[in-house]
Amino acid sequence: MQAAKKHHYLPVFYLKQWALQPGEKLVEFSRPFGPKVKARRVHPSGTGYVNRLYASELTEAGAWEMERDFFSPVDSRAADAMRRLISGAALSDADRQAWATFVVSLMCRMPEDVPVVKEMRKQVILMFAPAFRRLFDASRPAEETRTFEQLTSEVMETVPDKALVTLKKIITNEKLIDMLCDMQWTVMSLSADHELLTSDRPVTYTKGLNGDHSHIVLPVGPRHLFIAARNPTMLKRYAALPKLESMANQKAVEQASKLVYGSSERQLRFVQNRMSRDKEPQLMQRLLALQAAQAPSFLEVMNSIPLDIIPEDRLDA
Repeated sequence: MQAAKKHHYLPVFYLKQWALQPGEKLVEFSRPFGPKVKARRVHPSGTGYVNRLYASELTEAGAWEMERDFFSPVDSRAADAMRRLISGAALSDADRQAWATFVVSLMCRMPEDVPVVKEMRKQVILMFAPAFRRLFDASRPAEETRTFEQLTSEVMETVPDKALVTLKKIITNEKLIDMLCDMQWTVMSLSADHELLTSDRPVTYTKGLNGDHSHIVLPVGPRHLFIAARNPTMLKRYAALPKLESMANQKAVEQASKLVYGSSERQLRFVQNRMSRDKEPQLMQRLLALQAAQAPSFLEVMNSIPLDIIPEDRLDA
């Protein structure tokens, strides 16, 4: 039961890539006391997690189901796909689906994402309540004894588990997964002189994934960089970049929330100078902003529904 409470937002199989030998530790960079970055050796299972992460925003049953029945299979399938990716083996359609789902999950499963998805559900209820109240008042059944405020309160109580459903739908969104699967994929191998870093915001991606310049970059070890691009020429351009590892490291470190990882301490100064310096809005924040931007149009449609389409017996009630 103790292990079940340890919810890894950065899966152990992923972090193990930076522990160069089985059983070894990787280096975690963080700012535990103020602005100075500290480096410490830690086992992959001893970092990248929050105790009862999902329970802080979801119900206990929902949190347990999220970790055991949803993320565990996602990570297990992705671990197999990553081994094939790095080895250069051919990927099946199932492998590509598994890896694409995992990459999307890394965009929206971090600790600060969980309250955002909950806020998305609250925002919907609060924004659309006035429009729904108009329809409720006009069509309220005679046997309904609860007030609109009571019904709204009951709906708000379902937000935690509904947030869980929303998060799962985003991670398994077919359109998003298919867009990633349709991209050209490659894993670039770097020489032993270069070391890639990763972080608790490891995925770098363009705002849109369907344009000619759309791409996704994810370190999958200190010597391997996964790149997906809509246009094959983008992959060639990346391969030709003279300081690809520096660019990838800069992005991973600058957008980090609280943690950066490496296989050694030699890039401590690099991390100190760049950690969390350029934290752009992440996927969940973008979706929240998009939802707010689209709300006026939806409300306009809701408010345009004529009440005379509701049966007279409902109006009398």
